[in-house]
Amino acid sequence: MQRLIGVLAIPMLLICGCSAEPPVNLPKLFGVVGHVNRAGGEAITGGALQFQSIDQPDYVALAEIQPDGSFTLHTIVDGQKFTGAVVGPQRVTYLPRTSQSESAEEPHTFKEPFVVKAEDNQFTIAIPAKR
Repeated sequence: MQRLIGVLAIPMLLICGCSAEPPVNLPKLFGVVGHVNRAGGEAITGGALQFQSIDQPDYVALAEIQPDGSFTLHTIVDGQKFTGAVVGPQRVTYLPRTSQSESAEEPHTFKEPFVVKAEDNQFTIAIPAKR
C-alpha cells in the first residue's frame, strides 16, 4: 500500500495546481521546507515525502524531493495544492524514486513524529542507509 501511495504522490504534486482560495474548512497551514539526505551525509536526489497529521489524519502534505535534496510541503485538498501543512505531530514517510535501473528501495516511515509548529518550519531529514 505504501508503494502505491508513493507511486501516486509525485504525479499528484505535478498535476495539482496551487489555488488562491483555500476551502473554508481548511485549517491554517504553516510553511514546511527542508533538506533530505542519508544518515551519513549522502544526498537524496529524488523521491517524495509524505507528512500525515496524527491529530487530523485526513490532512496529508506531500513534497517532491528536488535534485539538491530540498523540499517544500504542499497539502492536497479536493485536488487543489496549498503550500504548507497543518500544525501538530506528523507521521512522516520517505517514498523513494523508483526506476527500472535502480534496485527497489522500500518506503521508510519514521517511528518518531515530526512536529509542525505554528510558524515557518525547517527540517533536516536523515533517511537510514540502504540495506
